[in-house]
Amino acid sequence: MIFIILAALLAGSVFFITFFLLDKTAGDAAFLQKRFEGQVEEKKKKGHLEVEKKHQYSDIRALNAILLRQAFFSKINLMLKASGWGISVSVFVLISLIGALFLYLILVRAHIPNIIAVPAAALALFFVPSGILTYRYARYVDLFDQHFPMALQIIRGAVGIGLGISSAFERVSHDAPYPINKEFQTVVGELQMGESMAHALAGLYKRIRSKDTKTFVVGVAIQQESGGNLSELMSKLEATITARVVMRKELKALTAQARLSGWIISTAPFVVALILNLLNPGYLKPLFENEVGRNLVTIALVMMVMGALIVKKMVNLRIPF
Repeated sequence: MIFIILAALLAGSVFFITFFLLDKTAGDAAFLQKRFEGQVEEKKKKGHLEVEKKHQYSDIRALNAILLRQAFFSKINLMLKASGWGISVSVFVLISLIGALFLYLILVRAHIPNIIAVPAAALALFFVPSGILTYRYARYVDLFDQHFPMALQIIRGAVGIGLGISSAFERVSHDAPYPINKEFQTVVGELQMGESMAHALAGLYKRIRSKDTKTFVVGVAIQQESGGNLSELMSKLEATITARVVMRKELKALTAQARLSGWIISTAPFVVALILNLLNPGYLKPLFENEVGRNLVTIALVMMVMGALIVKKMVNLRIPF
């Protein structure tokens, strides 16, 4: 017990020291703002203004350069901003490392063999934080899609009274609920800084990767290039996306029991094995020390993965329109 407490204190100390002394995410925003203002003044003096977007994942230059080279961390950065965690990519990586180390120490303390503890810690490093972040991001996108028909209704009303598409977006940024207002505030801000409509909408789809957003972005982009009745386009988009939202809710309700069963079947063996090792540390040793036992464990893990994938495929129904 004392060993686990000391490990937790050490992990917490490393996290807070790194967070406050090395990364300084609060100061990062002020630094970027100052840098942006300097670029704007320099471009104004030259008579033209071009906005250049550069992400900074850490105040440590070497680490920042490494993270910027990987496209995976760009996706992580987008999901961190959408989920509202308020941390940088480097802090997220640090939390993942500390969590994997802490899990390994717990498994060793519970007398789990290294043949199981090391792969479990490695899987936790790569999949647990990313899985939680992906889940939070999926909830954010789902919430956006649920309120998206309301945004289309506001745009249609604004266009119907003679306002332009940019003014309609501005009304959405004020009148629509979260997170619609947040995303359209970003779009309006990019348009005000001189971005083209196509570029601003492409940025919206990059942040919110859903079928509804793609339909909206493609429809507006085509309308801006070829012309047409924008109010009628918004009416058709609103009807189509509303139908999708209703069908998604029905599918989610119909597959709820199957999804819950899949989670229980996938996690129950590991929970039972951990409890057995805590109650009787030597109970499962023959299963890992004997070659036949190791083969049975391998076969069981493969069958569990296959079963989880099959259940996921069964409940992951796609809307045909």
